[in-house]
Amino acid sequence: MFQGVLRKMSAAVLLLLGCQGLLLFAMQLVSQRLGKSGYGRFGLAMSMSVFASQFIQWGMDQVLTVKFARGSADDSRRLLGVLLRQKQVAAALALMAGAIVALSWGEADDRLLIFLGAADGVCLAFTIPSLFDARGKTPTWQFYAFCRHSLYLGTLTLAGSFFPEQFTPLRVVEIHLLCILPEVLMEQIWIHRNYGPPVWPAPASEVLTLWRAAAPMALAVLAQQVLFNSGLPIMRALDPKTETGGLYLSNQFTTAAASFVGAPAAILHARLALHAHEGAAFRARVWKTALPCAAAGLVVSLAYPVVTTWIVRHFFKSLADSTPAILYVDTWRLAPIITAIPLSSALICQGNLRGFAAAHVAAALIGITVAVTFAPEFGPRATSAGVAVGSCASLIFIACLVLLDRREADVERAP
Repeated sequence: MFQGVLRKMSAAVLLLLGCQGLLLFAMQLVSQRLGKSGYGRFGLAMSMSVFASQFIQWGMDQVLTVKFARGSADDSRRLLGVLLRQKQVAAALALMAGAIVALSWGEADDRLLIFLGAADGVCLAFTIPSLFDARGKTPTWQFYAFCRHSLYLGTLTLAGSFFPEQFTPLRVVEIHLLCILPEVLMEQIWIHRNYGPPVWPAPASEVLTLWRAAAPMALAVLAQQVLFNSGLPIMRALDPKTETGGLYLSNQFTTAAASFVGAPAAILHARLALHAHEGAAFRARVWKTALPCAAAGLVVSLAYPVVTTWIVRHFFKSLADSTPAILYVDTWRLAPIITAIPLSSALICQGNLRGFAAAHVAAALIGITVAVTFAPEFGPRATSAGVAVGSCASLIFIACLVLLDRREADVERAP
């Protein structure tokens, strides 16, 4: 059984590595063609995409993985129908919010970019990894993502070669958005073959029930994203003319490094969900899993700045002066993120979603306070340090909650 899980992790990690390699070349192409200012504007749109997609997903992926893993075939089809209805409603709200932000934005040139960023996040939110994770098919989902990134890089290369005058931040965001659609289609075909058609139409009342149940997770993910993406708006607020290309690139690298462990984390979460009823044995399993995760996190944090500095110097020469110093600070958000993987799963499986949310909200407040306090003197390095401090704080809070929580799993079954 362990060998089977290890093979799935290896396959998912290799596919994810391929995705990150494709994104690296895409980032290099985009940064070279757009320059520092244009790449910063592109980063603004992508930040909007992250917020929109996370709002629609509502932090439910890990909770849904538990529900789909435990639910019967009928439960799964019913929950799938509710989930698709939830995404429809949330997508409409996200687009409305994106339009309001865009219309109220001070710089007119960025307004359409911001709205397209929201639309990009809406498309991305219709990918549903929890369905794959629950069946142990995380590598399949990663393969579809690999196809999307391949299409993205290929389209960018063609656009840069044949239509260089059209290679603008707006066009790059449009290309990114369009390349998500084939992945969504491939996922839906797989879902219908493996789960069957969803129960449709789903009542709006059940959408509200799902939202309320996952509200603490949504708050936790929102707090995490606010913390991780706080650097750009803080620096823009202090000085609108501050060069933020290096900060955005560093944030992209650390986000990519954190997502690199997303595939094995999803598999670990699905496996832990099956043992959550075992009480003390479950908690022992969690802590035994946390130890190798902590060791892996330390190795990643030590290796990360060396590897990424080499990448910056060889692939992003225009940002080589401002980025390395940020990378050496940003790296220390990775160790606590990786260590917290099994501990977070324990809280979710035990149904302690409010504690999970409170830990992330408190960590975000601590991190942003550090960033705002020291940013005027130390610039982007201070905002990166704030993220690292917040990540460490969230790990400490979550570990304390796991130590104090003695409940067995009580995540509600699918509605």
